[in-house]
Amino acid sequence: MSGQKRVLDNELRRIRTIVNLPSFQDFPNKDDLTTRIYYGSINSDSNPLLKLLAVLIGIDKLQDFPKCIKEGMDDGCLPMTVENPNDGTTPLYCERHKAHHATIDSFRRPNDRIQFTQWSYSKHSHYRLHASDIFPMPSGRKLQKQETLKQDITKKEVTRREMTKQEVAVQGNKPQITEGAFACGGFSEVYQVKIDKSHQRFEDIGIRHPEELFALKKLISHDRDDFNMELSSLLFCMDKSIVKKADNHIIQPLATFEVEEPAVRGSTYYILFDWAEGNLNDFWEKNDHLVGARDHCKWMSREFYSLCLALECVHNERKETLKSIDENKLEKNLSGRLHDAKSLYGRHGDIKPDNFLWFVPPQLPPPQQESQLALSDFGLGRLHTKVSRSNQDPRNIARTETYRAPEFDLNNGTISRASDIFSLGCVFLEYVTWFMLGNTGLTEGFPAHRSEPDIYNFESDTFFSIREQQPFLKESVKSWIKQLQGHENCSWYLHQLLDIIRDKMLAPDRKNRIHIGELIKDMDLLRQACERNDSFYLKTKGES
Repeated sequence: MSGQKRVLDNELRRIRTIVNLPSFQDFPNKDDLTTRIYYGSINSDSNPLLKLLAVLIGIDKLQDFPKCIKEGMDDGCLPMTVENPNDGTTPLYCERHKAHHATIDSFRRPNDRIQFTQWSYSKHSHYRLHASDIFPMPSGRKLQKQETLKQDITKKEVTRREMTKQEVAVQGNKPQITEGAFACGGFSEVYQVKIDKSHQRFEDIGIRHPEELFALKKLISHDRDDFNMELSSLLFCMDKSIVKKADNHIIQPLATFEVEEPAVRGSTYYILFDWAEGNLNDFWEKNDHLVGARDHCKWMSREFYSLCLALECVHNERKETLKSIDENKLEKNLSGRLHDAKSLYGRHGDIKPDNFLWFVPPQLPPPQQESQLALSDFGLGRLHTKVSRSNQDPRNIARTETYRAPEFDLNNGTISRASDIFSLGCVFLEYVTWFMLGNTGLTEGFPAHRSEPDIYNFESDTFFSIREQQPFLKESVKSWIKQLQGHENCSWYLHQLLDIIRDKMLAPDRKNRIHIGELIKDMDLLRQACERNDSFYLKTKGES
């Protein structure tokens, strides 16, 4: 029996057990009801009822599930919306039926009703497979680290065990899969795969690639705790991003796979994501036509605001996730180094252009302004593994990174969420540089302008300098910002954005750096100004 068949049978069996309860006595055909809950009904154009069932079980209202079915409710009704959030009663409105549902509105506790507005698609499916199971994924294209989609590769098929190999073998005419490592590091590998529409049903979660391509992330660690840390981080962030309406700006897990590997006496873990067009560097390379196009600034204002919301989801999620993780274990993984484990884990930890993914939703036509950027690579497992494998001080984690904050180079520097803010300021400043000066200014002019010897006497293109164990924003960075503010395409929006970047995000002393909550307010004010007044982003100070 294949792994997929086993998982499917187990899920249907659980649903069948539920519908045998007394609450479902009005449904004589239990098999039909089980099928309807899991698959929906083709004849009546009804969606599945799994999400609705899960919410009702979660709030201990399973007995009301039959009433919801009779009212015509299904998973298509979720999430519901609060019709008037200010009246205190929180009546819920179904966008699908353009109406209220009496059963839901009858729940007296607001906390019960609110669950129907916060339904998260992160209640993903987890599949347990054996090494010999075949998973049908037709071929994509092979990529190596830092490469772009250029080279077609032969369609081949592999078993789950063979997916760990770089070479694959054809297995007759069975379902096909091609793999190619997109990014291989010490912590995970990512493969581009293509899944036929008949083998997936992700509904409106995530951002579909127009060619139905997906990214399959394989964790190097076979430790279940590492997998749980990685996944819990992703799911918590996804939940929070949905509530904040920033879910299209944070990478979302679609499914997970656990493949039993007798050879390692454990399992190999995979996480499935949508495939992106590329990262922010790719966006800059392929969108020269947007350089200097002032109407692009309105899109920038929305994206920068949403990306700040996404980062806040990561920061807030850490508080929740760390509650369920043994702090002693965290400290042990730091090999006894004197450092605050919660501060170290309580951040994204790797803000850089490579970790902002670029999506082009297939349902949206050109121009490229309709692209979307999403924050990625924030799993706790990566931080966990990265620190535990290092024989150096945690400050050395990002020693070679252009976007690192000054506290990494200070003897008593504290790494925290504020470190992410500095790194984000670096990325935002690079974005403005690209917009005004193009790729040459971004990749050659700006790095050369700020390059100078660091505390180790190596040429460094970081944004700060250290003198007598005191951090400073480089004078070259300040002069670069001043140059940008005097550029002919520097609108009111960009001028104020650069002020925030210089004075608040790139503050060298982390204690003076803006908090993510305040940064969101600033970015929202800029966004609203662009929405209300076109001249704010279309005109410069000299043109007013």
